[in-house]
Amino acid sequence: MAPCELRRVLFVTHAFLPDSHAGVEVYTARLARALADEHAVSVAVVTARIRPGVPQYTVTHEHMDGLEVFGLVQNYPYRDLPAAIEDPLLDRVFGDVLDTFRPDILAVQTLSGLSIGFIDQAESRNIPIALHLHDGWLACPSGGQRLHPSGELCLPIDKRRCGRCFDEFRHREGPLERASHWIAQRLPDALPPDTLHRAFHSMPEAGKSLLKRWNDRASRVPAETPDPASPQVERTRAEQAIDARILARDQRIQSALGRVDLVLSPTRFLLDSLRRDGLDFPATVVLPTGVPESRPSGGSSQGTAALQVLFLGTWVAHKGPQVLADALALLPSDLFDDGKLSATGVGPSPFPLFQDQVVQRSRGRLCAKAAVPPEEVPELIDNCDVLVVPSTWAENAPLVVLEAQAAGKPVLASRLGGLTELITDGVDGLLFSPGSADELAQLLSRLANDRGQLARLQDGVRRPPSTQNWTQQVLEQYEQLLSPPAVASAAQAPRFSVVIPVLNGGERLLQLLKAVFSQTAKGGVEVTVCDSGSTDGAVNEARSRYPSLRITHIAPEEYNHGLVRTRLVTEARSDLVALFSQDAVPVGQDYLEQLAEAFKNPDVAGAYARQIPRPGADPLVRANLERWTPSLPGETIRLSRLLPGEALEALIPLQQMERARFDNVGSMVRRSVILDCPFPARAFGEDLAWGAAVLQRGMSLAYVPSAQVEHHHDPTLREAFHRNFHAHRQAASEFGHLAVPSLRDAASAVVLGLPTDLASGPQWMVRGLPRRAMSLLGQWAGGRKGRKSRGQNLEL
Repeated sequence: MAPCELRRVLFVTHAFLPDSHAGVEVYTARLARALADEHAVSVAVVTARIRPGVPQYTVTHEHMDGLEVFGLVQNYPYRDLPAAIEDPLLDRVFGDVLDTFRPDILAVQTLSGLSIGFIDQAESRNIPIALHLHDGWLACPSGGQRLHPSGELCLPIDKRRCGRCFDEFRHREGPLERASHWIAQRLPDALPPDTLHRAFHSMPEAGKSLLKRWNDRASRVPAETPDPASPQVERTRAEQAIDARILARDQRIQSALGRVDLVLSPTRFLLDSLRRDGLDFPATVVLPTGVPESRPSGGSSQGTAALQVLFLGTWVAHKGPQVLADALALLPSDLFDDGKLSATGVGPSPFPLFQDQVVQRSRGRLCAKAAVPPEEVPELIDNCDVLVVPSTWAENAPLVVLEAQAAGKPVLASRLGGLTELITDGVDGLLFSPGSADELAQLLSRLANDRGQLARLQDGVRRPPSTQNWTQQVLEQYEQLLSPPAVASAAQAPRFSVVIPVLNGGERLLQLLKAVFSQTAKGGVEVTVCDSGSTDGAVNEARSRYPSLRITHIAPEEYNHGLVRTRLVTEARSDLVALFSQDAVPVGQDYLEQLAEAFKNPDVAGAYARQIPRPGADPLVRANLERWTPSLPGETIRLSRLLPGEALEALIPLQQMERARFDNVGSMVRRSVILDCPFPARAFGEDLAWGAAVLQRGMSLAYVPSAQVEHHHDPTLREAFHRNFHAHRQAASEFGHLAVPSLRDAASAVVLGLPTDLASGPQWMVRGLPRRAMSLLGQWAGGRKGRKSRGQNLEL
């Protein structure tokens, strides 16, 4: 089915031109204008506007270079929690904008200073939502840079420190902001909107400074003195209150993400790091950012001309100009005296004193210049030899790097974040340790003295996508959201069938179905769930969301893992049938296509996906999943088969199990094979038993690590015992494998695993040791039981 034509897009961003020309604002403006100019899409932008002379929540409406811009007056963007992320009054105003503009797609850039409720407003109107990732704001309450106030990186985010970090955040709301916001909300007619603003700025500088210091100090969490008679607690009650609000913030954001239809990220780093921070995303696409095409550069400076070094960015500590300054100060004087090197820093300076200090640290070798209009940036880049990006925070995909590469300029950058995806060390740039002035100084010295290396780096620069090509790819992603799910008609067999046994699947089932119906599979998909007595309402909710969903039922007492899956597969209309556990969510919109690649080999009976843990999984869970379904770098498909004349029984038990490995958590099978070789009747392990059966019939199994499902359990001790009991009962009974022959072996395994537990940290050892002990006990008991029933039918 061809995608629907996109006519109207509404962008949302925390700031926009002409108020601000930072990366997100320029990214949004370029994309919006390209959609409007090149594809005749009607585009509007919703943004926050700080206008002290205009009442809070006023909507301004203007036209700017062919774009409609709705400005939501938000004079208090830095609020305390929970108001920092959600403002019901602002949500209502945004809802009116949605009703006025009536977009086909809502494209969210950033919601910092706005409200997460904008997503709910769009979803309630059935408007598809695309979320563009730019930084870590969704996970980091303190501005999104995932930096502690000391400048220390917080990757992944340490939730135990979020409360104190938020308390020290320089944009934390104080009593002056709270008071003025209260007046603006409750007494809008008593005082003109800018009365307090004008009164503050009419004060003498000393008075303003004193008031600012008092307001800042009053915004901090008050220190508490513990009762000397009681043991010292790790966190004060005030800090615990902040922790609770931050937890509520995380839960609210995750709830909103469940309503998003597509997430676009310029780098794999940002997407993966936010997942490690605990966020659970729906369908995702990594789409590198495009920039305007640049004319070829004139090449590196030659002869006696100085190596022109450029820092282009805001003069703030996390952008790292101080690192460049310290590196320049370390260089020998003759490089500057002989005219071999010249360094310039250009950009806005919100803290002039900081800029002055940076220049002084460079011993005057860094020439500071004011920010230039965006249209002058290409000339600045073209006149430099090398761009330096010494950021101390984990950048995503800085436009300045892409623009430099478009002009054929090498980049020297911190080995951090998305920069490592954009720059190949030694090919089109050079990387150095974050914050290391010594390493940066060595690189600059080398380039100043060896212009041949500079020329080689210039020759190796890879041009990023053009704005035109990037916009076309974004447009295609948007239009996919407008297309109804590719559901096969009654008269035409679909390319894929998807079957899911269900019992109280809850929100996770809805996430799974959303991901399945978002698949970009050619030829259509039919989806069937088999419910065995759910009472949580999730199946009914799924029915209302997805009218094409087929729902069958089976009595709870009749449910059997093997028999139900066989029935679902045989009733499917496609020959390629994908199976899911109800809590396994496929990653990416091409999951079905990835698995289907394996079936180009006619010998393949079934293929299974890699399982990756959901955000927040503990190290023991991660290690177990990596052992079961490893990443296999460089391999797209791994086949398992018996060699000619080879018998499965002739292999040692562990080899038998490894060869027959198959997992229906996320898999795909040929219906024609299931008709001839059905899943055996099992309450557990039907997939492994089936894998052995198809191998013995001369067919192959495929493991496809590029197809991934998010899935894991945090089992209780009881669940850990029983799961291992059943798995190892099957291993012993059907394959003769005893992983833990005796209790002494179980105890030894516990002791031998202690170093691994400790390596993950004391807290994980405390949690993981009992669980591992119960798992090993279950393996021993299950193996003992299976050995006694060796060769007997395991139907349950």
